Amino acid sequence: MVQLMRKKILGLPNDLEHFKDAPDPHLAQHRRFRLQADVADRHLANSIQVDDQAFRAQQHEDAMAVLARKMDEAEAKLPKPR
Repeated sequence: MVQLMRKKILGLPNDLEHFKDAPDPHLAQHRRFRLQADVADRHLANSIQVDDQAFRAQQHEDAMAVLARKMDEAEAKLPKPR
C-alpha cells in the first residue's frame, strides 16, 4: 500500500502546464516538487534504517560465531578427564 502510494506520488506530473488551472501555478508546482522530494527522502531514510538493522543482525551473528570458535579452542586446551 505504501509502496503504491509512493510510486503514485513520484509519478505525478510536475510540468508547469499541468498547473495552469491553479490560482498560482508556480506555487502549486513548487508544492508538488516539495511533496515528491519529501516522499523520496522518507523512502531513503526507511531504506537506510532497514539496511542498518540487517547490518546489526549480521554483526551479532558474526560476534556469536567468533565467541563459539574461541570457546571451542579453549575447551580443546583443557586437560582431558581420566
